[in-house]
Amino acid sequence: MKYLNPRIRYRRRCAKRFLLQHGDFDKKLMDIFDEIDNKGSWEGFMIFDEKIVEYLLNDEGYNDLEFKAKDLYEAWNTL
Repeated sequence: MKYLNPRIRYRRRCAKRFLLQHGDFDKKLMDIFDEIDNKGSWEGFMIFDEKIVEYLLNDEGYNDLEFKAKDLYEAWNTL
């Protein structure tokens, strides 16, 4: 999805770069997605959305990033 807003495009590029550089985080997202899909929940979360991504970013200590959890969630869905 292409956005006209350059800030949004920049944040999405940063999010994609983060996923490519942090394969372990990408794998963790996939494992959680599979668990929710198969078992119906993961640590109290019933659906896989940007709230889970935000929770994991905070849990892993990624607080000063150039993108938002929503950007990372959408980038992960498009890769």
